[in-house]
Amino acid sequence: MQVKLSKEFWISVATEVLAIVLYFVVKYLSPSTADDVAFVVTHLQPIILALIGAFALRDIANVYYALRELELGLKAREQLRKPGARIH
Repeated sequence: MQVKLSKEFWISVATEVLAIVLYFVVKYLSPSTADDVAFVVTHLQPIILALIGAFALRDIANVYYALRELELGLKAREQLRKPGARIH
């Protein structure tokens, strides 16, 4: 998987950018605005983490199925190498 095309990478980058923006909002704006922004970010983080988890789970499933197909292909090839084997 290329990093520049990885959804997980870009979601992680967006999360870090959001954290930096939050830092400066807290530092330079009024406390009530900072509290509002912190509230929004706090409630968005679980959604972002769930997205990253879903992408990772999908990638794991893809690797599993690819390995399973490879295993089945190798077993079929072994069967064909046996004497008297026929292709059905």
